[in-house]
Amino acid sequence: MDKFHLDITKFDKWIETILIDNLQLEDYSISLLIAEDVAGDLEYGELTKQRQKIADYLLDGMELSNIAFVKKPVLSSFGLGRTTSVVLDSGHSFTHCSVDSN
Repeated sequence: MDKFHLDITKFDKWIETILIDNLQLEDYSISLLIAEDVAGDLEYGELTKQRQKIADYLLDGMELSNIAFVKKPVLSSFGLGRTTSVVLDSGHSFTHCSVDSN
């Protein structure tokens, strides 16, 4: 099994811990935004399958109202009130530059 395999059982417990224990939500009629990294180790087809699995689980299994997958640099831009920007993300083992334009 590769390290990117999505185990729905563990995902289920993780999501419930966040929504119920940490955020103390009892009603799942919420919208959820999922921030994604730009550069991933998954091919586009595999990433799409993972997103679909997560979306199916959250929308059908947990009956959330809405979900959105958004790239982190886009969120950085929007957080500054901009729709066009250059985002430089520098971490411990990588540096990534993204250009976001509307």
